[in-house]
Amino acid sequence: MSSTLLMFLILAMTLAWTASADANLGVLIFFALLTTVLGVVSALVAERTAKARKLMDSPRAPRPWRWMSRQQWILLTVGLAAISALTASVSGVRVLSAEPVVTATAPAPDPVPTPARTFAAEPSPTPSASPSPSVSASPSSSASGSPSPSGSPFVEPPPGSRTYLDSVDTVTGSMDASPVSLSSVRYPRSVSLTCSRVTYSIAEWNVAGQRTLAATLGVPDDARYAFGGVIEMLFYDQDGRQLGQRHEVSLGHPKAITVDLSGVVRLRFACSARDSKTNSERAFTGAMGDAVFVR
Repeated sequence: MSSTLLMFLILAMTLAWTASADANLGVLIFFALLTTVLGVVSALVAERTAKARKLMDSPRAPRPWRWMSRQQWILLTVGLAAISALTASVSGVRVLSAEPVVTATAPAPDPVPTPARTFAAEPSPTPSASPSPSVSASPSSSASGSPSPSGSPFVEPPPGSRTYLDSVDTVTGSMDASPVSLSSVRYPRSVSLTCSRVTYSIAEWNVAGQRTLAATLGVPDDARYAFGGVIEMLFYDQDGRQLGQRHEVSLGHPKAITVDLSGVVRLRFACSARDSKTNSERAFTGAMGDAVFVR
């Protein structure tokens, strides 16, 4: 009996510990319901065996009650209920401690890509406007009569050719826009996402007119559950064609990449995480450090 309960305990704990962060919610619900059912069964077994205590060793007792003694029946049902409750508790702790997917909050746009605007300054007063003839011409006018800088229209420089990804809104999915450190190097203009599987961990941007995407892919130094894990990152165009190769990164091993965006209108980023030893599914944060579009 003890070996049976120990076997169930090992199997339940293994299931709760190896399940992914998404699957743990299902494990929690299952074992919570199982605990309730086994609790009711334990109460029924205790009641029935108490009534049939004198008949359990008798040939007239129902066949199921002759398989084990009353103490064994109660130990089995109560033990299974306790194991189910413990497994549900472990799954609940893992669900609560799993990293949430944070909706991206883009910072203020970088002043570089701001469209050029023309501001007309108020004209400087001419020297004739001075009430006293003894006052010399204002230094804002030159001898040649050409307008001075203070009287000229101010034209802001044309927009630059670089746009940081953290200032661009996603059209599908979401990413966290915040600084990250990859292998002790800080990247202040970065985006990150909790990676689990490529069909779930995705984000898309409108990149029409962009020429390349440059970034450093990696796992943030402070990412939870990243020890011994590997993240695989991929890029696709609007037709589902893969752009470039698959990129694998891990804690302490970032990778600088450049993605050719010629002819790409919609860029999709997808990532998945796994254990480097068992290849089982994991869930932890991947990041693109200082990701920038170049026209």
